[in-house]
Amino acid sequence: MGFPLGTQEKLAQLVLRANVKLYVPWQFGVDYEAVGQGSSQQLFDEQLRVRALLRSQTTTEWLIVSTGVFMSFVFLAAFGMVDREQRTVRALGSWDNSFTSTPVEDIARMTAEVVWDRRDLRNQPVHIGSDTLTYTQLADLVDKKWGQGAGQDKWKRELWDQEIIAEQLAAEPDSVMAKYRMVWAVGQGVSWPMDQTENTKRGISMTGISEYMDRL
Repeated sequence: MGFPLGTQEKLAQLVLRANVKLYVPWQFGVDYEAVGQGSSQQLFDEQLRVRALLRSQTTTEWLIVSTGVFMSFVFLAAFGMVDREQRTVRALGSWDNSFTSTPVEDIARMTAEVVWDRRDLRNQPVHIGSDTLTYTQLADLVDKKWGQGAGQDKWKRELWDQEIIAEQLAAEPDSVMAKYRMVWAVGQGVSWPMDQTENTKRGISMTGISEYMDRL
């Protein structure tokens, strides 16, 4: 995700030239097609071009694993959702917006699972997820775990709506985190119901946010 723009397209082109049998491109994250072209994050447009390239051929089979936000990012102060130092939970876009998240260990485990046991998965995105929560549910959980429910002061709640994040982008147009925040604030393609995830369909237990917080 931190490589220069164009890297993902070059990798895909090399994979196709090599006639690789099965390709799982680095598209771990949101559902880029639901996000659509022209989002604040230019990398997402490139990922859509990678998908178009893969669909334009029939030699190499492919799978894309859509994971939602990496769970560590939920608790990364620079991203903005949960700032433990400031004891603040922030909603991106709206308190009713939802997001899906998965820890990296489960991303790796489910990627190996769908590659090893393909079933009927062919040439398509696959959705996985450990948790899908609204920001209100996230704030309530944080309060229960680390706030009043744990005998401490209640956490502060802040709303960073699209207007506020647009101001952040205007102040720092090259800020990678602000670009990502805007995608989550818009709220398209960043969440899906748990019953639609491949891990739920296969009865595979994953680490949810509550359990993840116990480990922090």
